[in-house]
Amino acid sequence: KSYTKVLTQELLSNSLTFDQVYQKVRQVLPKDPLEEHGLSMMDFDKLIGKYAQMDTDVREAITKIMGAPSPGAVASEKVQSISVKKVIDVHHFMLKEMEAVVAELEKSPDIKSYDMKPVTIAAQAIVGSKIEKQFGITSEDVE
Repeated sequence: KSYTKVLTQELLSNSLTFDQVYQKVRQVLPKDPLEEHGLSMMDFDKLIGKYAQMDTDVREAITKIMGAPSPGAVASEKVQSISVKKVIDVHHFMLKEMEAVVAELEKSPDIKSYDMKPVTIAAQAIVGSKIEKQFGITSEDVE
C-alpha cells in the first residue's frame, strides 16, 4: 500500500505507460507468503478464523492488516468535506479511467505474460494519480 502511494506521486509528475508502471511494481513486489507456503486465501481465512474468534489480539491485528480504520479514528477535515456528489463523480471518473487502463492493457502484445497482482497494483496507482490530478483528493480520502 505504501509503495502504491509513492508510485501514485511519481505518476503525478511523470507520464508513464502501463508497461512502465507494471515493471516498476514487479521490481518491488515481494513474494506472496501464502503462495510460498502453498496456501490459498481461503485456506488462510479458515486458519486465521479459528484464532480470530477466540483471541481479540488476533482479531485486532487482522483488522489493522486489512486497513480498517481504528475505532477511535476521526476522519480529517478534508475527508469530511467531500460531498456525496463528489464521491459519485470520483467513482464515475474512476470507472472511465479503469476502462482506459484495461483498453491499453488489452492492446499489449505481452498481456498473456502479465502477473495479475502487479497488474492490479499498477492499475490502482495509475487511476489513483488521475483522481488526485482531477479532484485534488486521494483514493484513500474517498475510501
